[in-house]
Amino acid sequence: MTNPGQFIFFIAILYLIYYSLNLLFDLFLPSGSYPKTEQKTLLINISALEEPIDASLQETTADYGALQENEGVMSSGPISSTGGMRLEEAMNGALQDAAIFSSQIPS
Repeated sequence: MTNPGQFIFFIAILYLIYYSLNLLFDLFLPSGSYPKTEQKTLLINISALEEPIDASLQETTADYGALQENEGVMSSGPISSTGGMRLEEAMNGALQDAAIFSSQIPS
């Protein structure tokens, strides 16, 4: 097993070799010699749709807002009924738990 100094030195040497080769590759290899890939483009013919989309059937956001105001908002009840609590309550509970657990540590 090698010591940590030798390991770090070995990793540093590998790092320098890798990035030196990478730099030399980028500097001396002409930019035109990279392999070219064909760009494939997806074309969709809109005229091939079976039925045109009728946007008049869509609800507008103004109508949706009016419905919300008239119907009211459905509430799930107070936040304490869902298990939620205020930040102050959570901090007080954590402080109480810390006091209980620290008192159990033998001195």
